[in-house]
Amino acid sequence: MTPVIVGIAALVVGALGGFVARRALVSNRLQTAEARAAKLVADAELEAETKVRHALVEVKEEISAMRRDAEEDVRLRRDEIKKLEDRPGSSASSNASAA
Repeated sequence: MTPVIVGIAALVVGALGGFVARRALVSNRLQTAEARAAKLVADAELEAETKVRHALVEVKEEISAMRRDAEEDVRLRRDEIKKLEDRPGSSASSNASAA
């Protein structure tokens, strides 16, 4: 009878040991997975911030180019108007001398 009790006790101790070992292994894997997930989230946030900054720079550059184009257009129009006004016999000079 003693060998049966020892066998049952060994079986119980082995099952408990296996359960504890499995639980530790699962806990370790869970921690590893959580750490990996946290790193992925942090990397994704960093990449999103980088893309937003890059998009803002592009928009600012585009706005600057549009402003330069508009200023150049205004300058050309002013030059054209000045040439028309400075021309002899222009309507602006005629109006000024007629008054």
